Amino acid sequence: MQSSDFPAGPGGPTSVAPAGGAPPAGAGSPVGPGPIRPGAVWGWVLLASLLAGLGSWACGEATFDFYTVSVAAAKNLQDPGPMRKELAVIVPRNVAIANGAQGALLGLVLGLAGGLGRGRWKSGLGAGLAGMVVGGLAGAALSFAMVPLFQKHYDPTGDTLLITALARAGIWSAIGAAVGAAFGWGFGGVRQVGHSLLLGFLGGMVGTAVFEMVNALANPSDLNDQVIPTHWTSRLIAYLIVAVFVGLGAALSVRKGEKPAAPEIA
Repeated sequence: MQSSDFPAGPGGPTSVAPAGGAPPAGAGSPVGPGPIRPGAVWGWVLLASLLAGLGSWACGEATFDFYTVSVAAAKNLQDPGPMRKELAVIVPRNVAIANGAQGALLGLVLGLAGGLGRGRWKSGLGAGLAGMVVGGLAGAALSFAMVPLFQKHYDPTGDTLLITALARAGIWSAIGAAVGAAFGWGFGGVRQVGHSLLLGFLGGMVGTAVFEMVNALANPSDLNDQVIPTHWTSRLIAYLIVAVFVGLGAALSVRKGEKPAAPEIA
């Protein structure tokens, strides 16, 4: 059959790919995620975790004690009742601001890192934006849930480390789960979300335990009487350790031999 038997296009006869061959050049070809590159995954995750940890600390310092008790309640030393009522409202709000910012930043950068680690920047961008919302909501919501329980059960004469660590673990593990899910979505789509969510949750739990041990050695005078550490060095250590361990959990959720996810269209 002659080439003239085919309909001519603007640039000449239309090219037809042979059976089983590659599609014609210039056609909208799918851009697949390619093989898993462990070095790229770990590199993006580590960089994202450190940036999120530093960014969370900066946001936390800028908004530390954003809400404060009224002057009248602070001066009323004879009757601590008004101050206690105000603190019951103020402290959860301050903790929610700090942990909400932490969850939002971690969700944004690790969701993006999940996509970039696989060469899928579009999926990474979508997962990062979703992770920012979900991570921020997780950090804020668990703060409002855990801080009142902490205030109710905290006893300065008892084991302060345990009750404080439990409150922090509840918040940071929830952030880890939300952030892990964002990473999984960016890296492998819906089928990766559950595994990454679980490993992110465990990363938040382990990160809490590691922080408590490191903080006890670095700041032995810390009274552990607040969910948000009272000293700036303790807060910096907390944000960095939690971010890194949540990131490690997310990265460990990547399974070897995983089949490529659905390709993106260029």
